[in-house]
Amino acid sequence: MKKYTRLSIAVLFMLVVAVAAVRTWAAPGRQGTVPLLPLVTTVTLQETANFGTGTVSVDALTTPGSILTITKVENPASVTGAPPDGLKFLIDQILDISVSNGPFMSAQICVPQAPNLVNKTAAFHLWDAVKKVWVAVPTEEKSGTPPLICGTINSPGQYALIGK
Repeated sequence: MKKYTRLSIAVLFMLVVAVAAVRTWAAPGRQGTVPLLPLVTTVTLQETANFGTGTVSVDALTTPGSILTITKVENPASVTGAPPDGLKFLIDQILDISVSNGPFMSAQICVPQAPNLVNKTAAFHLWDAVKKVWVAVPTEEKSGTPPLICGTINSPGQYALIGK
């Protein structure tokens, strides 16, 4: 009987520890969180390169030997301009994307759809420095875990996720 009691206590203890670990891992405050990328990242591209750890993913197509530089800029409204009327910045950063040593052909920028973005209308926008306005670029949601919000871009520049 002692072995059965000890075994029962050990199993019960393991269940309590497992439940506590799962609750901590899947807590509402931790859902959608991912590691942060450095503020400036440079990637050498041959054809297609995946950049990011889940915070930002950029798939870019350039010529061999090109270098893609991505700079995260804090406080977008102070650097560029305010978002279009009725919209707001959904992420308090913009991505300044540039390519050197070759032409920029295309790229797709993806960010995970964090829980606070689930019921929002979101689209990537390019800052037009000449006209001083944000211009929407084609944006789609891709299924996955977590789902991704992806914008297709055809030129270097400053991009922000803007929506309601």
